[in-house]
Amino acid sequence: MLQLRLAFGDDILGIAPAKCLVASPADADANLKRALEQLNENEAAVAEAINEARAEHARSEPPLAGSALLERIDQLATQRSLDSQDAAILCHWPDAASIGQAWFELKHPGKSVPSPMLVLDAYLVGAPPFLSKAQRDLVGDWYRSKVSANPEYTDAVTGAAKAFVLIGDLNASAAGMAWQTIIPDLLEQGHDLEFNVTKEQVTAAAARWIVAVADTFTPPSLD
Repeated sequence: MLQLRLAFGDDILGIAPAKCLVASPADADANLKRALEQLNENEAAVAEAINEARAEHARSEPPLAGSALLERIDQLATQRSLDSQDAAILCHWPDAASIGQAWFELKHPGKSVPSPMLVLDAYLVGAPPFLSKAQRDLVGDWYRSKVSANPEYTDAVTGAAKAFVLIGDLNASAAGMAWQTIIPDLLEQGHDLEFNVTKEQVTAAAARWIVAVADTFTPPSLD
């Protein structure tokens, strides 16, 4: 009978046995940190590639300007689902801010606003460029009704309100920016408002309401 003898080093066939290595907590933390750094680097690389592709596209095809830009934006606005970022790509502009500025100067000559890009966002979905206080209240009520019907959303908003009370930062709770990142999903589900709104307008109204909720919290007593 042929017998194989294994030792703790190399076996008689010259094959080293597999070794089982158990990573220490420090190693695990280092690996996690390295993985997160690589993820961030990848995201940055993707964003850079997208921006470069847009810039190259803009260089290869001149940006729409003048009446052609106004006409194209009007066409895009009929879809009621695009924003200035989409418009920049479709009109061969390098970014949303620059097309927003160019369009605003054509559409509202001689006027000035803090962010022409946000006005373009509103125009593309048929929303008022600026909401009145009454409209902001209505949007806040709509947001409240939506999050109140979903326990996960309610937890996210509660966490945001408590974080604002403690350190003045809506995004500092365990739920992070969930109160804000759910807004596109809520808009996709539709609303019963008499006017349309942009994601940024809902975000502003939601933040305003959450801050008001924060004022209702009673701090715990240590007595």
